[in-house]
Amino acid sequence: PGERVEVEVGEVKTELRVVENARFVVADDRLVYNGELEVEIAKAGVFAVALRLPARFDIDALGAAEVSHWDDAVEGDVRTVQVHFKQKVLGTVKLKVALSRAEAELSKDLAVPRVEVTGAVKHTGQLVLPAERGVRLAVGGRTGLSEFNPVEVGERGQGALAFRILRPDWSLALRTEIVEPRVTVDFLHVAHVSDGL
Repeated sequence: PGERVEVEVGEVKTELRVVENARFVVADDRLVYNGELEVEIAKAGVFAVALRLPARFDIDALGAAEVSHWDDAVEGDVRTVQVHFKQKVLGTVKLKVALSRAEAELSKDLAVPRVEVTGAVKHTGQLVLPAERGVRLAVGGRTGLSEFNPVEVGERGQGALAFRILRPDWSLALRTEIVEPRVTVDFLHVAHVSDGL
């Protein structure tokens, strides 16, 4: 009698790790991002994850087998998307994300859209920018990325770029140039000269 036991209770925090495999296509009239985010949920399960997306891009597709629905809110230049699962998830979820934006005129300076899983402790992967006909790309500035040869991932187009993602807050600024078409003409001129002319 009179003895007492004190117990301290602490919540087990969820740990999120992300591996991103993405392609970003820059055309003269449209920007398209297609990515797969492999989200590893460890230590404690979750019913939802939050994504931060660039606000001026339309969401063409967002889903996975575990997703029941998603909703979004825009504040300034950031769009926050809450992705809800059918049940509490612990393990790996492969989210497919497709974003696009129509461009009346391609800007000389362009920021590559970044998809961020809020609260992720690690974010790695790769980002490939294939070479589109008529558009030349150059790196204006980058942080949290390391460049590698795009041939390693099967991208053989001249002018393609490829990067390894090293951390969650990566950024990539591009300089773009519209390449003017060069028209080469081969022709044959036939002249018929008859008597009296």
